[in-house]
This record gives sequence, structure tokens and C-alpha cells, in this order.
Amino acid sequence: LLSIDMGKSECGYALSLLKLKEDDFSVVQIAGLWGLYVSKPQIVDFDSMYKQFVEPLCEKLNIKMVLYDQWQSMSHVDALNNKGVESRQYSVTYKDYIQFRSNLYQGKLETLIPESTFEEVERSSRPVEELLYERPALHLLWQMLSVSEVGNKLTKGKGHDDLFRAVSLGCTLLWDAKVRKLFEYKGGVPLHKGRSGSGLVISGASRNGGQIFMPGMNMHGNTSSV
Repeated sequence: LLSIDMGKSECGYALSLLKLKEDDFSVVQIAGLWGLYVSKPQIVDFDSMYKQFVEPLCEKLNIKMVLYDQWQSMSHVDALNNKGVESRQYSVTYKDYIQFRSNLYQGKLETLIPESTFEEVERSSRPVEELLYERPALHLLWQMLSVSEVGNKLTKGKGHDDLFRAVSLGCTLLWDAKVRKLFEYKGGVPLHKGRSGSGLVISGASRNGGQIFMPGMNMHGNTSSV
């Protein structure tokens, strides 16, 4: 599953590549993360991102489905569906975020190994944002630790929240028992036929062994791996 959170100017354009864990389909594994960030007055060209990144990914990898946030994505959803790659729109709700947090507590999400530690970033003389842009796995953790719960909404803290939103968007779909069947597999072979493609999201990705972090009631927490 490729899930995409589209940001145009002050937000990032983020993509996450997700798959189910073969020996436990209730666990989602992150197989890839990408983020594009621009500075004012530049803006993200959505059509260029589609042509130069999303479309080639769908051609090179056996992607089962592409999931977009609903903001300004309908033309790309239609284009992918016309190519035979199932694509949908969905906007994550507050209830979905609460379920996302609950599943984190239960160890239902596994991520890529961070490229470095927070301590190394903080000790560097380079700007923090610049270092995080080069380290998407670490940047995701940073975003998950900085997102705050205000009333019945989630707001980003210092920096961006686009990778977090792309991952939570895809996880919301994969944790839906009915939809998840489309992505279940054994030995690289799908157990159920879907409309688009006949294989997994991606194979051969390097994995770490455990959950990423245990957030507190306001989505903050400490990182851990096993």
C-alpha cells in the first residue's frame, strides 16, 4: 500500500510504503518513507510528483493500492484507476487517530531502523530541520513525538507532521479487517485476489524487529526497539 499526504507550501509532501507482517497480519510494517519539503515562495508541483515519483513507483513495484488524503487528489486517483492501479481517497478522523495510538500501544506498527539518534541530531551544528529531511525514518519518529492532541483534533508541534499523517492514513486502511484481506499473503503470494496487481506492496525490505514507540495520552512518548 502506498499512502500519500499532499502538502503544497508550508507542509511537506509525504509518502509511506506499507505492508502486512507475514506471520501476523494485524501488524503493519513500514517498508519505505519519502518526504518533499520546499521553502517559500516555492510550492510543490503535484502533477510533477505524480509523474516523476508516484507513477514510476507503481510501475516498478507491485503496489496493490494507492491511498490519498482527500485534499486536491481526485485527478491523480482517477489517473491511477484508469491505469489499473486501484486508488482511493480517505481523510483520517480523530477517531482513527485514537485507534492508531491504541494500536501503537499494542505493538501493531513496525518501522524502519532510524538513520541516527535524536542525540546525534541535537549535537550537530547543522539545522535540525535539514538533518531530519535527510533522515525520513527518524523524522517520522520526531513528528510522532511532537504531534499534540488539542480537544478533538491533532495539531503538529514544531516542524512537520506529514510523514505521521501519511503513515496513519495507510495504517487506518490496513487495520480495517475487511480491507486488510486484500493485502494478506504467504511466501510472496497473495491469499486473496484484488482488483489491481497480484502481489505484495514490496519485498526484500530491511526490517527492525519490534514496535517503534509507546506514546502518551498526548501522542508523546519514548522510542524503543527490540
